[in-house]
Amino acid sequence: MYARRRILTAGAGAVLAGMTRGALAGPSSDIANRVARLQTALDAEIAAKTMTGAAVCIDRAGEPFDVALGVDGEGSAFNGATNIWMSSLTKPVTCAAALVLVDRGLLSLDAPVETYLPAFARRQVAPPEGLVPAERSPTIRDLMRHTAGFIYGEFGTTPLHQQYREARLMDPAISSAQFIERLAGLPLAYQPGTTFEYSPGIDLLGCVIAAISGMSLSAFAEREFFKPLRLTSFNFGSDPNAFQSGGGGLHGTLSEYNRLLGALLFGGSLISKGAIAEMTRNQLPADTVFPKGQRDLFGPLLPSPDQGCGYGFGVAVKTDPKLGMPGALGDVSWIGASGCYFWAYPAQKLVVAAAFAGADTPTLVRMCAVLRQQVYG
Repeated sequence: MYARRRILTAGAGAVLAGMTRGALAGPSSDIANRVARLQTALDAEIAAKTMTGAAVCIDRAGEPFDVALGVDGEGSAFNGATNIWMSSLTKPVTCAAALVLVDRGLLSLDAPVETYLPAFARRQVAPPEGLVPAERSPTIRDLMRHTAGFIYGEFGTTPLHQQYREARLMDPAISSAQFIERLAGLPLAYQPGTTFEYSPGIDLLGCVIAAISGMSLSAFAEREFFKPLRLTSFNFGSDPNAFQSGGGGLHGTLSEYNRLLGALLFGGSLISKGAIAEMTRNQLPADTVFPKGQRDLFGPLLPSPDQGCGYGFGVAVKTDPKLGMPGALGDVSWIGASGCYFWAYPAQKLVVAAAFAGADTPTLVRMCAVLRQQVYG
């Protein structure tokens, strides 16, 4: 296990130290200037009280650097070793866990979900004119790219969104069996494969992994990822009988998250190179529909062609660097409701993970752009 290099500590007067010039390849070779600009931007946000603290972990080809400023919501120092709720940064980890099973021939990306969870056979779709049969079954691939037709009730105002909210799918007190029963009892919002809408599809994927492996999602991830990498901060909860959210249940540290992503996306030892290629390419069909509610929710982070992005398995994929967020062709990223964000650029083995304590959603989206601009140069 390597020691991380702390280059920025709390306070606007922090001194840059331990830097290797040119550690990040890109338009500018001066990493010190880039990180100094990032510190200035984060200091200004903290001074303006848009957040209480910021932690950024940067790894490029195994060279780690940290930025740490301010405090968390409880007044403790906030840094890459702070254990945080990863929220939707869980999604790439769960998708990678599913790809372990694909590599072993135990899971097929294009198999219907009911192959592994029979409760999801004979789906109904609820368009405005009333229930109709699904034209095909949602597949495992649909779960991983949010085209299965499921929705998050919290992110919409339609009667069906209300129905999903009332089902309390994310109730921490329920079991995995209860989650499956509740979700299986709800109609789909769209015909499978036609529409991108953020959904509990990857939460359901975690249940598929548990059904195939015969162990909890947490135990499977521990065996396949965390233990081989000697990562000790991660957990999905200690109760194997409780529902473990594959879409947002992971807790851990940013520094270890960077190590995990680097191993998953650049290594080829935890999952195959073919699996990495599938995970990090745009999986959305060219005619995918993006509802207005999703455009309002994600803004410039929407994985749509007009934002220069697509969506792979649990990650947005940059398809046109001239559009949307600053970026490079082929970089991958995602955001979490707890104020965290990551992106990775496989061509340069660059991984950046960040968390912004106390930031609201507009601030978080803005900081994603600031972070990318400053690190890329």
